[in-house]
Amino acid sequence: MKNDSRKHLLVITILMYTAFFLLTIYVLLNKENSIDTYIEGIFLNGDDSLKHLFKIIDKFISPIVIVSISAIIFFILFIEKYFCGKKIKEIKNVAFIFENVSLALVVNFIFKNLIRRIRPNSSGGFSYPSGHAMLIVSLLFSIYYTITKSEKNHKINYIYLLLSFSFSLFIGFTRVYLEKHYFTDILAGYILSASMIFTFILFDHFKL
Repeated sequence: MKNDSRKHLLVITILMYTAFFLLTIYVLLNKENSIDTYIEGIFLNGDDSLKHLFKIIDKFISPIVIVSISAIIFFILFIEKYFCGKKIKEIKNVAFIFENVSLALVVNFIFKNLIRRIRPNSSGGFSYPSGHAMLIVSLLFSIYYTITKSEKNHKINYIYLLLSFSFSLFIGFTRVYLEKHYFTDILAGYILSASMIFTFILFDHFKL
C-alpha cells in the first residue's frame, strides 16, 4: 500500500512540475494572453470599497509577514518539542515549515527574475509566479503536513485542510482583484509551491 501511495504521489508531482513548465512556456510566448485578458476583464470595474478592504488585507499578508510567521511558528514548536523531550525526528518535522517557506521565497525570486513579467498595474517588481500564492501555500500546507504526522483526529485535519485551501484561494483572488497579478501568475504559484511540498513528502515520508 505504501509503495502504491508513493508511486501515485510521484506521478502527481511529475505531472505538476510538467504543468508548471508548460504554463511557463505559455506565459513566455504569450505574456498578454487570452486567459489573463478574460479574467482581467471580469474585475475591470471592481468595487472601490472592496478594493480598499483587500488593500488592507494585502498589507498584513505580505511575503515578509508570511516568512516571519513561519519563523515564529517554527521557533514556538521547536521550543515546545525540545523541552518536552521529543525525538530529533519530530523536531526536524517542525523545521520543514520554515525550510519550505524559505525555499519557496528563494525559488520565487529566481523565477521572477528569469521570467521578468511586468505586473498588470505596472507597479514595482515582477509578477510571475506570484510570491503571495507560493508562500501562503507553502506555509499553510507545510503546517498541515506537520499536523497530520502527529494529530490522529482526521476531522480536525480535514477542517484545517479545507480552511487552508479556501484561504489560499482567497489570497489569490485578492491579488488578481487588486491587479497585482495575472491569473496565470497565481496558478503558477499554486502549482510550483504544491510541487515542492510533494517533493519533500516523497523524500521525507516515503524515503524516495
